[in-house]
Formats: sequence, structure tokens, C-alpha cells
Amino acid sequence: MNKRGFTLMELVVYMAILGVVVIVAGQAFSNSTKHGMKSKSMLVANQVAEDVGILIRDDIAQMGVKSFVEEGDADAFDNKFSLHSKVYMNENTDKSSFKYEHNKNGIGRDVLSFRRIKVKEDGSFYRVEEIEWGLDASRTLYRSCQTIEGTADSLECPKTTKTRVSLAENVEKFVLTPSKPDSDIGESTIFPLAAEQGKFKLIPRTDPSKGLLTVSKNPAVAAQAITLSGFSTNYSPDGNGGSVTAYHQVFVGSTSSSDASWTSAAKFNFLKDQTYELRFKMPYNEDASRMFRPNKDHMTVGFKKVDDGGVIDCRNIPETFIFPPETEDGEATHVIRFTPQENVTNAMLAFTFAFYSPTVGGGSLTIRDVEVRSVTDERFKFDKDYVPSTSAEKMKVRAFKMELHVLRNGADGKVEMVIPVPSNGTVEL
Repeated sequence: MNKRGFTLMELVVYMAILGVVVIVAGQAFSNSTKHGMKSKSMLVANQVAEDVGILIRDDIAQMGVKSFVEEGDADAFDNKFSLHSKVYMNENTDKSSFKYEHNKNGIGRDVLSFRRIKVKEDGSFYRVEEIEWGLDASRTLYRSCQTIEGTADSLECPKTTKTRVSLAENVEKFVLTPSKPDSDIGESTIFPLAAEQGKFKLIPRTDPSKGLLTVSKNPAVAAQAITLSGFSTNYSPDGNGGSVTAYHQVFVGSTSSSDASWTSAAKFNFLKDQTYELRFKMPYNEDASRMFRPNKDHMTVGFKKVDDGGVIDCRNIPETFIFPPETEDGEATHVIRFTPQENVTNAMLAFTFAFYSPTVGGGSLTIRDVEVRSVTDERFKFDKDYVPSTSAEKMKVRAFKMELHVLRNGADGKVEMVIPVPSNGTVEL
């Protein structure tokens, strides 16, 4: 039996080999740990970016919402609706509902403020809110809310000051780029059909028991332009005008729709998350319609559905206030873009009128070139440094491109999305 032990040289070689093995194993373990921590940080950063991005998208999609019904009306969706002028950033100089500040707190740190009507589940008015999203100088992404008019929430949306909530820290980039008009947007017209050559009908809905009165049409048949007249007024000599006792509603039909029943109007089916556009023109008329007052007289367009015998607004497709041009050269194409968050079937398109001025009802209103189109969102045009400054430029903003980068332990979570704005709250001055 060999009882010889290790020599000093053998022991040194052994220890050297063992040291190399330990170093290699330790390095592998360290790299694995670092990779795991980085992967975890990246997952956290992406999750934060996605969660905040969804909140921003849902907020911005409601920009400019301004139609509501009066609280406590048992038949609210039929005959009670109003408008708050406070939904505009400035009633006299800027009839838009948003303010965009590019690189306010440094490059890649935008701020967007906008107003909207907050309504209850039954559609009745709750408050006018001013929401602000921004990235401050400390790289903290925040959301603030202030009640401009109505019932305030002392914690979430007070009246005296904006309640600011920090939603993410270490945000590297927050950019909201407004879209520019692009004539190359992919579109397909779903109404009217090509065979109808742009013609449509306006079919009045009447129900005197609810204050729904008839209206005259010229021409009475399908045409590319139809003029309405014979409006009633809710004018009150005391200037109150708080109740709707008479209003008018016409539904858009195809050339084959029956003139005898508004329920024969054109039926529209809209797919979830697909973007659509409603387009029409309203020419200037040299008559009493020039006395239309945006903050008093009401004229809306929106999609309706019949539910249990009543007429209600379609969910996720907001009704929009519209205004006739004030000058001969003021005619413009009204473009209302919307993206339903659920499938919609058998929706009908309606124009609703309620006048409070003593003379405007004696005028006439012409609606022409009505179209409903599906739109490809990917064809929005974005210039990274574009800042719309006038009401005319803001009116043409139909979407915002959001870029959000969140850092977590050196990992970068990114979210980029296009957010359509069905109605940015702007009207032509």
C-alpha cells in the first residue's frame, strides 16, 4: 500500500484548478443572477408602462365629450339634453377642449390638458372636468383633475385646485404627438352605397306627447342635400329657458328607406376597436339660422338604438354638438371619428335640434354629403414637433400618438400606441 501523501506541487496544482472552477462557477451564477434581475426589471418596466398607457388611452379618448341629459328626467334620453360652455378652454378665443405643450419640462416631456363632461350611468350631468397628463422635471408621470363646474369630488377632482397623483417614477419619455391632416388615410365608404350616388333621406321622428315635433324637408325625397325648416322654439321671455318643451329629430335613411317611419332609417353595424368616421357638410343659409347661439341653442348628431321601445344613445359612440357656419365662407366638412369598445349592431344616425333663441327657429338648416366610412388608423400622419395652436388646427386633430418609456434598474419598458379622439371638442369659430 502506497502511504505517500500529496507533494507540495500537487497540492498547489489542485488548489489552482479548484480556484478556476470556483471563479467560473461564481461568474456564471453572477451573470445568471444579473440576467434574472434585468429580465425581472424589464418585465416590471413594461407592465408599468402598459398599465399607465391604458389609463392615458381611456382618458384621452373622452376628450371633448360635452353632451349630457338633465338629471332626474324619467325620459332623459328622449328630450333632455344640454351643453356646458365651460367644456371649452376659452369660450371667446379658443373653442377647443385641449391644450398641448410640447417639451414643456424638457425634451420628451410633454403636457396635455383637456376638458370633458363627466356623466352618471344614466347619462345625466355630473361635472365638467379638466384633466392634465404630464411628465415633470423629476421624471415623474402625473395625472391631475380639477372640477370646472358641477359636483366636485373633494379627493379625486376638487374645485379649488388640481389634485395631482403620481402614477410612475423614473419615466424617461412621455410624448403625445397630435395627428396632422393626411389625404392618404385609408378609407372605405359604407354609407351611402355607390349605387345611391351620394343621396340620402332625412326621416322625422314625431311624438307630440314627448315634445317631438315634425319638421319640413326640401326636397322631400332622397337627395345629396336636404334643407330643414319649420322649427319650434323653447324661448322664454324671462330668459330662463331651462326646459325642453319642443324639439326635432331626423334620422338618416338610404334611398330605399320608407318615408313613413323613422325606424326604417339606415342601420349601421360597427366592429369593436375599428375606427369609423361620420362626415357631412352644413352650408351657410342667409336667414334666421344666423342667430344660432352655441351656448344656448342645441344641435347634435349621434347614433341611436331602440331599446325596450325607447330611443337611447349607442354606448361608446358619443353624441356630438355641432354648429352652423356664421359666415358665407365658413362652411366646413364636419368629421367625427369614433372607435367603439364593443360591437354595435343596428345603430341609426340622427340629428337632434332644440332652439331657445326667439328667432332662430324661423330659419333653415341644410345638411348635405352625409357619409359614414371605416378608417385605417395606421395611416395617421404624425410629425414629432407638430404643435396645433389655432382652433382651426386643433379641429383637425383626430388622434394622438403616445410614446411612454419607463426605467426600472436600467431596464427600459416601452409602450407606443395611437389613440383616436372621436370628438376633440373643437368647433369652428
